[in-house]
Amino acid sequence: MRPTIRSSTRARAAVRVPFASIALLFVVLQGSTFLGCGRGDVLEEVRANQAAGRYQETVEPLRALLAEDRDAPEVNYRYGLALTMLGQPSLAEWSLRKAMKDPEWRVPAANQLAQGALVSQNFDTALEAINIVVEAEPENIEALMMRANTLAHSKLDYVQALADADRMLELDPDFLEAYEPKVLSLIGLERFDEVGAAIEEMGERMKEL
Repeated sequence: MRPTIRSSTRARAAVRVPFASIALLFVVLQGSTFLGCGRGDVLEEVRANQAAGRYQETVEPLRALLAEDRDAPEVNYRYGLALTMLGQPSLAEWSLRKAMKDPEWRVPAANQLAQGALVSQNFDTALEAINIVVEAEPENIEALMMRANTLAHSKLDYVQALADADRMLELDPDFLEAYEPKVLSLIGLERFDEVGAAIEEMGERMKEL
């Protein structure tokens, strides 16, 4: 019986070696595939997924890219964007601030930081970021609207909120959303005689649309 046992043992050892080699080969091939998929390819896929609203699918690839280069502006912006859209604006702040250091990504990252801060009602951070956007793009109605609403609803600065509302209507007389912070600001400033006129003006412009 001994020869049979030895033969069986050698057979099992012979089987293990090829399987180990195959496993090692699989790992190597997987690594080669990952390396073959360059940083640009991964980022392009991230862009496509985010454009389609698939933010969750971009989180891990972006983390991997940040592990390679934690200062990459677009990667930080898109990571912050993903976290914000997934309901984690506080966690997104660090990456968005990193992206804001780059001139190319300063405005989009500040805009995203502002939106996330408003969701969490962090008005100081929101205003800091919005001011950056407005300074760079004085005719950005979306940014003006964010600032006007933030200042009016938080009661921080009715005068600036009113100025932003008037500026929006100057840029686009049909932008009726501007009347909300305008009316709130007039009430806050106790300029009650102008409130009725603003509401009437809004009604007239609604009829013209």
